[in-house]
Amino acid sequence: MWSRIAAALSSRRTDGTHEDLWLYAPPVTPAGAQQLKVCRPEDRHDFARLEWRACAQCRLGLISQIRVNAAHQGQGYGIRMLLRAVRGYEEYAWSTSRQSAEGRQFFPRASAAAGIEFSRHAYQCDHMRTGSTIPGKARSIPAPR
Repeated sequence: MWSRIAAALSSRRTDGTHEDLWLYAPPVTPAGAQQLKVCRPEDRHDFARLEWRACAQCRLGLISQIRVNAAHQGQGYGIRMLLRAVRGYEEYAWSTSRQSAEGRQFFPRASAAAGIEFSRHAYQCDHMRTGSTIPGKARSIPAPR
């Protein structure tokens, strides 16, 4: 029992691995920037990050940046972040900023997982262009499964 309590307090699972810390920063203006980071709990260093905007008025979404450090790629972080970001915005028309070679491999798989087409031609409405480029204060959220 004490080992489980100590593990919970130290952000470790009982199997000895660290529990990830998921931080969400909401927009401060309509259609403003939002951010999701996955961090090591011991120092809050992020190893995965997603930045996006969603405009309710125009029903548009834009993935402006997604990155997962090489050591954490292939473990589902990108897909889990993306699924969390589009939750509630599934009916929007989504696009991405310029895609790297990794992005051109990632987004077809992400489209299949999310059931959403991500156009490679970034589109921002006027609300996105005038919305805040800096997200609000980050808060901890449960890790999506």
